[in-house]
Amino acid sequence: MDQPLARRRAGFFLESPANGWTSKPFRPGLEVRRFSPDNPVMASTLYMVVEHFKDAAAIYRRFRERGRMAPDGLTYVSSWVDEKLERCYQLMETQDRALLDQWMANWSDLTDFEVYPVITSKEAAERMMSRTWSRQLLT
Repeated sequence: MDQPLARRRAGFFLESPANGWTSKPFRPGLEVRRFSPDNPVMASTLYMVVEHFKDAAAIYRRFRERGRMAPDGLTYVSSWVDEKLERCYQLMETQDRALLDQWMANWSDLTDFEVYPVITSKEAAERMMSRTWSRQLLT
């Protein structure tokens, strides 16, 4: 989709039609969120959460029994686990960093966490192009 002002962000295509921002899921089951100039919404931040498992079996048992235990407003995007079942690389999204801390508190007895705010590679390239273009205009 190469329309002006269209971009993919953490599971959503964001488009800017005449009536405001619309977010369309590209994966089944994801919630559709609507943005408009009349109803501004704080931007979400993506976080790469690296979990260092203390007890993988206990983690999967708790997950099976209780689910992700994420508070409303914290969205699971995707995750990958290393082959030794020692680490999980989990992409989460939220507008409120405190929700991420709340979720981690539910699991801190079974895993240690590292948290990194991240952007997509496409967003990084766009930022670099913007900076490069700005520098060229100033010189």
